[in-house]
Amino acid sequence: MAAMTDDACPPTSGVYDLDLTLKVNSVEERFEHYVSTPDDSIGANPAIRMWMKQHPDFPVQNYVPPTKEQIRASLPSLTTRRLRLGLLNNGFTPSQVTAAIEAMQEGPEKEVAKNRVGIRDHIQPHASDDWGHCRRPGSLRRPD
Repeated sequence: MAAMTDDACPPTSGVYDLDLTLKVNSVEERFEHYVSTPDDSIGANPAIRMWMKQHPDFPVQNYVPPTKEQIRASLPSLTTRRLRLGLLNNGFTPSQVTAAIEAMQEGPEKEVAKNRVGIRDHIQPHASDDWGHCRRPGSLRRPD
């Protein structure tokens, strides 16, 4: 059994982050990553808790929740479209995002940011500022 450790997060009492091998009907073996909580009465947890009571000297560390950085690293990458929609849905206008990126120092990070939100130097400025291709159906408008 192992626990994630990080000084920034205090351990959660009675919750354990387990790496174990389960035997189903004494035949099938499989490796499992399992979070055991005191109030979980479903699945393998009752058997795990009974085994822990029967083996009180077995070394067990309290579960430590992952840090924000660990959670962020485990998330899948967003597509450019989803990133733009997320920014729009959270109140950021295309011109605010474009201005923030343009204020960055020249270099690879700025170019990556421009590519992530779809700012292209060869596109007319109003097209990149509008992100017109992200609009929902029914909200399309004709160019002036």
